[in-house]
Amino acid sequence: MGIYIPRLCYHPDVPPGPGTKANGRIYRGGELIEAGGADDAEYHGCNLCVVEIAGRGDCQACATLAQEGMVIASNTPRIREKRKESLARIIALHPHACLSCSERSGCDRGSCTQGVIKNARCCPKFDNCEFQRVSEYIEVKNDVAQYISRDFPVSETPFFLLDPNLCIGCARCVRACENVSGKQVMGFALRNGEFIIGTAEASHKKSGCVFCGACVAVCPTGALMEKGLPWRKKAELKLAPVILPPEDDLELSEENVKRVPEVSGVYQLLNEKQEVIYIRGADNIRKDLEEKWQSVENARFFQYEDHAMYTMRENEMVEKFLKKFGKLPEVNNEISDLY
Repeated sequence: MGIYIPRLCYHPDVPPGPGTKANGRIYRGGELIEAGGADDAEYHGCNLCVVEIAGRGDCQACATLAQEGMVIASNTPRIREKRKESLARIIALHPHACLSCSERSGCDRGSCTQGVIKNARCCPKFDNCEFQRVSEYIEVKNDVAQYISRDFPVSETPFFLLDPNLCIGCARCVRACENVSGKQVMGFALRNGEFIIGTAEASHKKSGCVFCGACVAVCPTGALMEKGLPWRKKAELKLAPVILPPEDDLELSEENVKRVPEVSGVYQLLNEKQEVIYIRGADNIRKDLEEKWQSVENARFFQYEDHAMYTMRENEMVEKFLKKFGKLPEVNNEISDLY
């Protein structure tokens, strides 16, 4: 139906994540890890795809078959909040300072003006990362705890690296190894609620890895990264592309505007070059947008975000624009727009 549902543990070429069985033991960087008890027997999914189905309550979309007559709510305030809560639990496992940094658009990834230590900033796939795109779509909660590196050992093969410090526990690599390659090289153990990724034996080679690249291809973060060497087997994979969140810039049309929620927040109007020309906070984004967009002659696209403190957020965005470009947005032509 063209309605995007966020997901991280789901991939079109592997079975749904919920119900994936954990291993009794795995090796992480050569270290044997024993699993916990009966309560740690299977993976329950990332829960970012939660939707509400009339008569059934909340369900995980990835593991629920669509049926005739279903009435599904996928973008209510309550569902969006549940996704933010699930994302907060996932993001605690991964460096995330860059995801919420106000200076990231102009960052050279070398030094950090915020003083964040290097291993807490972002992974090597930043700006080309599925995890980043999904996190931005759902929105990272303001009170997410600071990431603390656990300094797990990095495993290396001739073709790729496995860095458990960047793993978010989606178990995609485990299911890709088994269902795409027919192997059981990758595995995970659950111990006291902690997801621990690793190999069946002390190394990839000892575990029977044929270096097909399926695990690397489906990883949504930098936990599995190829080393840039010629890799014939990986080129033979024919995996479907993941479905990423829609771009932020929506075409200004009556249909798109009607999809905007009636909540407090901030919207931006953009011209045909997709340059921001207007920033506006409102206690009802849809109502304000409906009244404004047709009166701005060169507006072609828009972005929006819900934010309870919409006046404060509007000021932040206008001041950031002024700092970056040395002037106010084209339609924000009054100094009162700063206050």
